[in-house]
Amino acid sequence: MNLHTTYNHMLYVISLLEGTTSIVKCLPSKSLNSMTLIRDEWTDPDLACDIHHTLKAKEKQLAAFNCNSPQIGLRRFLVDWLAIISEKYEISAYTLHLAIYCMDRFMDKYDIKEATLHLVALSCLVIATKYEEKEEKVMSLCNFNSCAYESDKKGDYLKMEILLLEFFSWKISIPTAVHFMDYYITDAVCDRDLHAGQPLTSLSDAVTYMKKYTKYFLDISLQDHVFSSCMPSLVAASCIAASRVCLKLTPTWTTKLRKLTKYSWEHIAPLIETMLIAHEVDEKAAETSSDHSTAKVVLLPTTPANASTVGTWHDMIKPDSMNRKS
Repeated sequence: MNLHTTYNHMLYVISLLEGTTSIVKCLPSKSLNSMTLIRDEWTDPDLACDIHHTLKAKEKQLAAFNCNSPQIGLRRFLVDWLAIISEKYEISAYTLHLAIYCMDRFMDKYDIKEATLHLVALSCLVIATKYEEKEEKVMSLCNFNSCAYESDKKGDYLKMEILLLEFFSWKISIPTAVHFMDYYITDAVCDRDLHAGQPLTSLSDAVTYMKKYTKYFLDISLQDHVFSSCMPSLVAASCIAASRVCLKLTPTWTTKLRKLTKYSWEHIAPLIETMLIAHEVDEKAAETSSDHSTAKVVLLPTTPANASTVGTWHDMIKPDSMNRKS
């Protein structure tokens, strides 16, 4: 461990003991020019393309996910639990996706006792919150941590957070599907799209529903570990396409989206199928359960209104070459 990393280590330990300080203050300054500072820059056309190029290069350096954890069967419960906590404390999707990325990679490399899994999961969320959120969110989550567990366990959380940061070499400036979605959503709907074969009657309504659906499919991507093996940009692009299927927008994958995301229909089709199957299961559960809205898992939001029937989605999803050119 070099001198700079040792200094970061000391700062972070102090922040843990105080229970509030943002992790950004404890990380190398070069980390500050990436994930936490790009959210408002996508609207600048001079910067957006460069940011996207940088994020695409950065995601190629992400640690591989091989689904090696002996506790992989418990992953869904941990994801849902973190989602419940995130909803309670109004923690952003950026933070939740980062936390689950960290949890997946750490679990992938270690055989962790079941009794320790919640310690790992919550520590990942705390670290992600300290990196992505404002300090009041950090304080709220740390207060939850303190109230939920005995005081003699606080040392375990301190050790786990340090262990996790050292595992990632203190580098958690990581692009997630949510970051790419901020860019792709700008061209997810256009006024030339057709809805069920007819011109759009309201572009603003279409954009509103698109945002609801993409959030829905981003949530689905967290639940299934299959998506953890994919590039975040690919997951985001697939969420856009799956949303267009559900909204009956054609062409499903436009020339503009293909150029923007750098993904062809062949790249995204397998993930779209997985997403729409999950959507179909959710739709059927909604139809057969009168109290579905309260019984279903928190992470899976209620399917957005006016959802299309996905039983015939194979007939609906077609690449740009099979639809009207945009």
